[in-house]
Amino acid sequence: MAEPTFWETECAKLRVNKIPVHAFYVDPSAAASFEQISQKAGEGGVCQYLNMGDPQATSLLCNLLTDRILESLGQNEEEKKLFKDLYLKNYSDAKIMH
Repeated sequence: MAEPTFWETECAKLRVNKIPVHAFYVDPSAAASFEQISQKAGEGGVCQYLNMGDPQATSLLCNLLTDRILESLGQNEEEKKLFKDLYLKNYSDAKIMH
């Protein structure tokens, strides 16, 4: 990066633009830092441990991303539910995060 950045400044920009941060840490000792970043960035972000040794780790990330995309496509709660239901119907192994 051409210019140095500072995480609190960047989180403030994200908050103003209503962009949530989904923070996944792979070392439990980093939990507090990642939680702080996710909270300072604004509402709607997820912060949790990602166990890279767990075969479900990839599914966890894919399901979170899919859930957020479907949420953003729906114009209202009815559409959001419809999109999620259609997704789950077609991909029965999927899990939607709440």
